Amino acid sequence: MSQEVIPVLVAFHTARWIKVALRSYHRHFPHDRVVVVDNNPRPGEPGWEPACDTERDWLRSCSDVTLLSNDGPDKRHGAGIDVALDHCRTIGAEIMLHFEPDCLVTGSDWYEELWRPLNGGAWMAGNHCKLYGPIHPTPSMWRIDRVAGSFVDRPRGADADHPRFAELFDLARLLDHVRVEAPQLESWWRENWDTGQHNWFHAAAAGRAALAKTTGDFHHYWRGSMLPEHPALTNDPRVVELNA
Repeated sequence: MSQEVIPVLVAFHTARWIKVALRSYHRHFPHDRVVVVDNNPRPGEPGWEPACDTERDWLRSCSDVTLLSNDGPDKRHGAGIDVALDHCRTIGAEIMLHFEPDCLVTGSDWYEELWRPLNGGAWMAGNHCKLYGPIHPTPSMWRIDRVAGSFVDRPRGADADHPRFAELFDLARLLDHVRVEAPQLESWWRENWDTGQHNWFHAAAAGRAALAKTTGDFHHYWRGSMLPEHPALTNDPRVVELNA
């Protein structure tokens, strides 16, 4: 594989969404192979349902997809990204592009905006910043030789003692939000990085994390995995067409 930038997705209970992400991406980047990590459980494993096999079989049928299996017990999103990252390193890729199955691509400007800061020395770039500081990993590009560690959510540990922590991460604002939206999770959010946030912080603390311009041709529906059907699947004709 000679691609310099390797696009990656993690499949996990996303049979209805992943066609939208892959088909729309390939409309604008027809020569790219997309690495998809199969995080779905298999028959007999907790959480398995027939749609898991439907998604897996469809991905196997795609000639422009490299399908990898996450065979470990950890099926968190970050663990799937780690599988993709290891693959990128193995094939000698320089940049990993991460996005999620619940996304619609309608152009290529967003890609160029992510690439520009990496070409200028950034270690990572994304186009959505959380109100409390971190750059979200969808969509994001990462210079592979500068990724700090695992993408799995994890305790902040020594990162919380970094001299730039309070400047870059507004813990009080995060906890105010959590107390309203998910108070039962306050203790977890108080102590832990979410998916990819440790790697973002490593880059940001070094002054190498870039917030890219939002261009309007990348649409993230924010539905995640195993969530109820979203109106976008029936109300947006672009999504309906791509999901057929």
